[in-house]
Amino acid sequence: TPTEDWFEHPSISDLHIVGMLKLSGIASLRDLRGEHVPLLRSMVADGLRIIHQLYGVDSDQVRVYIPYPPHYSMYRFHIYYTRISHTEGCLVESAHLVDDVIQNLEMDSDFYTKRTIQYKVRVTDELYKRVWLNEVSSDAFALSDLDIADGDY
Repeated sequence: TPTEDWFEHPSISDLHIVGMLKLSGIASLRDLRGEHVPLLRSMVADGLRIIHQLYGVDSDQVRVYIPYPPHYSMYRFHIYYTRISHTEGCLVESAHLVDDVIQNLEMDSDFYTKRTIQYKVRVTDELYKRVWLNEVSSDAFALSDLDIADGDY
């Protein structure tokens, strides 16, 4: 069975699982309200339970976070479950721990409508180019003058 094949398999050290929300109306962290706390708790508990059943990974070895800004290749709200040792995509600028999100929403149901959320944007991203071109006069500097390699931040 898949459980037997994957249970404590060496490749689970890089465990990276996406939990997709079927409910419409929530696209990102910004859409979350206090009323969504039970949903978030359920996503965390169910995901951790399934990960333990399928892969034998204990919950204290799994990081559960919400990416922000959301990855636009996914059109629904989602959370990630990764091994603690797996750091890809878990930078503080882009990964919001679900436990922290729950606590913030419990303190203020509209927390994420009010909160300024800083995040890192690659200089090769379209958003960066649009902001940069609006901030800097094209007479003073041309984006093509930058020495940028793909993947630079």
